[in-house]
Amino acid sequence: DNWTGQVHRLKGILSHKFSVRVVAFSPDGKTVLSGSQDNTARLWETATGKQLGPPLQHQGPVNAVAFSPDGKSVLTGSDDNTARLWRVPRPIHGDPERILLWTKVIIGTELNEHGQVRVLDAAEWQQRRQQLDKLGGPPQD
Repeated sequence: DNWTGQVHRLKGILSHKFSVRVVAFSPDGKTVLSGSQDNTARLWETATGKQLGPPLQHQGPVNAVAFSPDGKSVLTGSDDNTARLWRVPRPIHGDPERILLWTKVIIGTELNEHGQVRVLDAAEWQQRRQQLDKLGGPPQD
């Protein structure tokens, strides 16, 4: 970038429904924030090009995006006459089985064999909770 002389590279394509208007890199260069005419801003992992979390929704095209200096928040501005401050989700590290069980326990659902969301009954939830406890509990930062 022009201020620090650092060069960041993005692997992949920033996929929005309409054209991308603005882009910003996080201070560490690991995340990209894009704003689009599709009324959304989106976070992307720089190394893989994968989207991080759900779109950040506005009621009009997003024409300004920025990261906070610590990279923990982003600011988006839109033609809907709003500026919104969003918290950047932290990545979760650890054993994928443990992360999956933890997710099932905290939201009380899981995907069935057809990829449809299914609500866990009390006994199923308790079983998933016990499995998670055997693996060491929720993932740690």
